[in-house]
Amino acid sequence: MAIIGLRFRGSSSSGLKNDGEEDKKASDKAKYSCGCLAAIKFVASTLGSVLYGRKAIEDESSEETSVANELGLSNEERKAALSLQLSHDLSSGDNDSEPPGSVGLFPAFDATFGAFGKEEVSSLKRYDRVNLSCFSRRDGSYDSKAAIDYLYNTRLSDGELILYRMPDNIVDGIKGIENMNNSCTIASLLFNMFGATSFFDELLLVGPETDKTDKDIRFHLIEIANDLRARDRRVAAEKLDNFRDLVMGKETKGRFLQPDEFLNALFEKLHIDRDNEITFLDMREKDTSPVEELIEEIVSNFSTVVRALNDVVNMQDFMEREDQIRNNYETTIASIDSLSNPEESEYFTTQYVKYLSLTEVLKDWKPECRNVNEFIMMVKEKCFILAKKKINSEENKVLFIQVPRQGYDAAKAYKEITPSLYISVERQRYKFQSVVVNEHDVHNASWVILPKDGVNESYYFNGGGVGTPRIEPKKEIYELLFGAKDIRDASSELQGSYKKLLQEGAFYIYIRE
Repeated sequence: MAIIGLRFRGSSSSGLKNDGEEDKKASDKAKYSCGCLAAIKFVASTLGSVLYGRKAIEDESSEETSVANELGLSNEERKAALSLQLSHDLSSGDNDSEPPGSVGLFPAFDATFGAFGKEEVSSLKRYDRVNLSCFSRRDGSYDSKAAIDYLYNTRLSDGELILYRMPDNIVDGIKGIENMNNSCTIASLLFNMFGATSFFDELLLVGPETDKTDKDIRFHLIEIANDLRARDRRVAAEKLDNFRDLVMGKETKGRFLQPDEFLNALFEKLHIDRDNEITFLDMREKDTSPVEELIEEIVSNFSTVVRALNDVVNMQDFMEREDQIRNNYETTIASIDSLSNPEESEYFTTQYVKYLSLTEVLKDWKPECRNVNEFIMMVKEKCFILAKKKINSEENKVLFIQVPRQGYDAAKAYKEITPSLYISVERQRYKFQSVVVNEHDVHNASWVILPKDGVNESYYFNGGGVGTPRIEPKKEIYELLFGAKDIRDASSELQGSYKKLLQEGAFYIYIRE
């Protein structure tokens, strides 16, 4: 699976849209020519990147030493690596905070580096020689699995793994990401995408970037993922704030963000092309022009009425409604085509007169239809575009679902929205992974579902203020959401958390099984 593409369905206030272009993936455009062996030699020639066991370095007949010789390492280089290893062992002792997937040769990266200050900028230089270009194939495709394995298993010059694997269980307590300058939305999304699943790790492979800021964003994101996955670390508030500045620009500092605002900017900076593997579903009410409202009136005339949702809905209701809307556009096109002379029908003549009255007001409306036939063609074209914007059932891997905001400056659209554990879309099944929840109007927290020791459990993350992020396991919430526990048997505190999740859920992530 290669999660390096993005597709949007539905408009949004942040301008997220699908322009229908079939762009190649950024990694495919790069046209790399270097080979893997050259890249390995390049990394291996850096002293600290050559990590072998102590005995292997001393034993010239070992397999590791033979590989080192193939890579052109001298005895002096091997001995220097051994000396460096010994100095780390003596200075650190037994290290209980080794990152997941580590082989224990070096201590974990010092968590005191904190924000992207002088020390942090210096630490980012460790990534200068990380090169994923060798994983591009001759046919233009990209071996993302091999590239991810490379990140998981390769160490930097100081012994830090490039990217930690997602641990089997989330470590709770004072963990996660410290909030700062109204960055709770970003903190919640990053925790959901990189602190509670490895599904999005392949987003880190997209490139290449020619701009230093874009490169730094990727390296910063890797370090944030590592801080989330290490047992004894958390993401400092200053680090999150600096990351936000790089992605969003300093002009947004202190402003409360919608989830799609951040993701749109992040994907643009990561050079993620829009294809069919990630779909953004915007369930918010859209501002439409009078002409667009007229087209919707025509659609309703030729198709079934879209059923209104109740005050209490579940995510599957949303999906079925989306399917019905898309099908109605297709039905409208077919109905118009079935008419022998639609341009001569009384119905379309009447609608065209309405259109002319509207365009007298909307002088800048384009395209301008000069007769009934052109008006009908415009209606069909609009319907075709909207009908085409459907989820690709063969390629799509993840759904981002943004529902109407329940708090802040938006009117409350629904009393409760229940996140169905599974939803069916275009005959494919997706599983609930996480939700960003609005709390206290201008603050977001999140809930994720992750197996703990093989059993599904829900976790609550709240970035809080500086120095107070927390991750709490709340298995009972999972049981309440998906039927294993009755709300009447829950404590008042648990009932409050459960109601908050249902009433204020704002941004859901569903992953295809």
